[in-house]
Amino acid sequence: MLNPGEEIRVVHAGEPVRFYPGDITYQRGLGGDSMLAAVAYIALSFLSREYPTHRMDRALDDFKRFPLFAARQLLLPVNERVPHHGGYPIWWDFDESAKLPDPAFSFAHRFVIGYDGSDGLLYGRAMFFSRLSLSFHFGYTEKGRLSSAKVIDVDPLAAQRENSMKVCDLDSAATRPDRPVARQSAVARSRNELLMQEAVDSLIAEIQGYRLQKDARKARRLMSRAAKAGPSEAMTQAREICSDAHQRLLNLARKLPIDAGNDVVRATWLRELIRPIERAPEESTGLTVAGQEALAAMAEALAEQMVEDSVAGTLDLTRMENLLGGTAGKAVLERALVDFSIREGGRSHDGST
Repeated sequence: MLNPGEEIRVVHAGEPVRFYPGDITYQRGLGGDSMLAAVAYIALSFLSREYPTHRMDRALDDFKRFPLFAARQLLLPVNERVPHHGGYPIWWDFDESAKLPDPAFSFAHRFVIGYDGSDGLLYGRAMFFSRLSLSFHFGYTEKGRLSSAKVIDVDPLAAQRENSMKVCDLDSAATRPDRPVARQSAVARSRNELLMQEAVDSLIAEIQGYRLQKDARKARRLMSRAAKAGPSEAMTQAREICSDAHQRLLNLARKLPIDAGNDVVRATWLRELIRPIERAPEESTGLTVAGQEALAAMAEALAEQMVEDSVAGTLDLTRMENLLGGTAGKAVLERALVDFSIREGGRSHDGST
């Protein structure tokens, strides 16, 4: 029997505090009868759209029964549900041998629908966000016709429905998926799990990068507009952006000692420098008073740098990304931390609190 996998779900959504919301942890595992059945149902919709003459073909009857079976199972108590007998017509498939054109959209959901005239097989592939891949065999229909295949790219970020889909023809010989044996070896299962995890990690990394770029573009627009009005308004906008960036600053500050790697001296210095940024659950912000002051000082230093760049006309997208976070952003934060430590050192020498 093919293993359908387990459903993915969020097991910890983070703490509801502004400056330190905690981490979101995902439980590994993808699939589940209900999820695979949903993909099968969507695939049937695309098959009907691209190959309308086959949508009522009796060869599809077994495939159509799978979504119905899964739907009925969901109505039963968990302890009464049974696995799908006869194997699954859809399976996780991270085989990269299929030669497909580049996606038409960022994060495109892709569906491949094809017909192999040599044996009459109707088949398909589904790639959510172009990464999480499944394959399926609809069934064997009349053979001897001209082989063909199509890829449908769907843009999940499209603002308008009419611009959300693109279809192009493919070489059917390069897209047909091979169904795996019913009982895979432990080595094969382990390899598939690793490939699945790599795909999930890659997707999460790209989503994080997309969010960073989106924030950077918004901040760039605000700062560019404010810079034309003069330093005063630019500083106001900078403070607003920095207020939204407190969490990024905190995350970067906590990450700096780790990034120091084998440089023990630098790691120790950075660790001592960020010591005031500690958790305090009783505070509404989740930070100690000293931590809040440290964070505010870093945000202020960052705002000053943003104004300086804005007035100098050097506030480009890359620079904005550096200011808001990411790997290169730690250099900007270190500068803010150094500025804060110098001022704190001056207070200590003056005897002030």
